[in-house]
Amino acid sequence: MICYLRMNPIKIRPPEQLQAVSEASAVFAISPGFTPKLLAAANKSDIVLIPGIASVSELILGMEYGLDHFKFFPAEAAGGIPMLKGIA
Repeated sequence: MICYLRMNPIKIRPPEQLQAVSEASAVFAISPGFTPKLLAAANKSDIVLIPGIASVSELILGMEYGLDHFKFFPAEAAGGIPMLKGIA
């Protein structure tokens, strides 16, 4: 059996960077947060957007936009493991 692992630690900020991510054959892109423009750009591409979130409100908003992958960021500053336990 052959297994492949695709790594692409690409952080994006402005929506325009998603085009470059797509051209680099990346599967997903990580952002420190999300905006309506960034979400619209991600929806127009094949790239899975993984935005950073620091609150339950951001999590709920992202889920309302159809996202299902998130990065807890900045984790330590946002409460770390106790915060995650509190919302689990």
